[in-house]
Amino acid sequence: DETLKKQISDYENYYNKRSKCDEDLIALEEKKEQAQKSYADKTISYHEKEISRMERSISAREAFVKLSEAFGGHAGKKSLKKQQNLSAKALATLRKQNKELVNLQKTVDKGTQAWDAYQEQIKKNNDSSKEFIQSISELAEKLANLPLDRLERFLDKNKAKNELYEAQIENTTGTRNKNKLLDKQAKLAAKENAKTQKIKNEAVDNFLDSKSFLPKAKDKDAKGLDKSGKTALNKTYKKLKQYTKKHKEIPTNLISKLAKAGYRNLAQAASNYNAALAAKDTARETAKLTAQSTRRQIAELSLKKFQNLQDKYGQQQDGINNRVESVNSAMSLAEAKGHLADPSHYRELISLEKENKKSLKKERNRLQKELNNAVASGKIKKFSPEWREMAQAIYEVDQALAKSLENLEN
Repeated sequence: DETLKKQISDYENYYNKRSKCDEDLIALEEKKEQAQKSYADKTISYHEKEISRMERSISAREAFVKLSEAFGGHAGKKSLKKQQNLSAKALATLRKQNKELVNLQKTVDKGTQAWDAYQEQIKKNNDSSKEFIQSISELAEKLANLPLDRLERFLDKNKAKNELYEAQIENTTGTRNKNKLLDKQAKLAAKENAKTQKIKNEAVDNFLDSKSFLPKAKDKDAKGLDKSGKTALNKTYKKLKQYTKKHKEIPTNLISKLAKAGYRNLAQAASNYNAALAAKDTARETAKLTAQSTRRQIAELSLKKFQNLQDKYGQQQDGINNRVESVNSAMSLAEAKGHLADPSHYRELISLEKENKKSLKKERNRLQKELNNAVASGKIKKFSPEWREMAQAIYEVDQALAKSLENLEN
């Protein structure tokens, strides 16, 4: 039957064409997937090169700082700020890349090589973002602690000077020279306190600056946002202000949310605020303790100077007393032999007592002057333990002076 033969022939042609179409479609799908994977690879490669350039810039800046430190230098504010800005810029770039990758991911089927490549890169970028957030936080801490680092170096130098003065005092015999060295130690302590108070004020100013920069950072992030984006930013900023208005630390998870939302300026400013807050609190506590320690140290040094004067006159009076004892021994020996004491012995005793009285008067005047100067200069406070000890010593000199006058009268 010719009709049947024709129908079979038509069917065979149709089947062959359909099979060819299916084969072509599969080949096209494979080519499409290969093209998508190739485009994904090129896009990811471009992104990685972009971040790599930024990482090299950051590494170069870090290497510069390390080189400076190797030659005795220190990381400066400008250099650390540059590193932080580079990290913040890299963070913003990663977020921009992820946004692009998510959109590209929507153009391919889930489970394809291209989709998996995009997904893997998104995860990689998220991990890198965490590292950059951490870097921004660490650099914020370094920036905030720059004044405290300077203070530490200053104190280390002063400690070496103080140890030198201590050694010199140990090897000095003259009261005047010893007291000069004690004055140098007191000046050193006063300088340390003044420097600490100055650093505290600088840390407080830095904190206030970091707080005032938060709204500026928010305004920078608001540029280019639509109405809904600005509303979301303002809502997040209100949460942040709940902490800053009470001078409290901004939670780390809130800073991470700011970074993930693309508010890189605000995230960076929040990290700087937290670090400045911690540095300010540390500087205040250090200044408070240093002020207390300096007052005690200067009072103790003033007392040492006073005691050195006591020792000086005490040695004079001990010498006189030894001579008095020698005369008394000679008189006792003469009496033991049945002889009358030589009148010259009595004259010598009177002379020695006058010499003792003169020494006591000098001591009394010198000690009173030392006490008056210490109080007037604020080195010691009236009725403090040091003041009471000095006053008691002067009282004892007065008693000894009265006894000397009594001896002369008798």
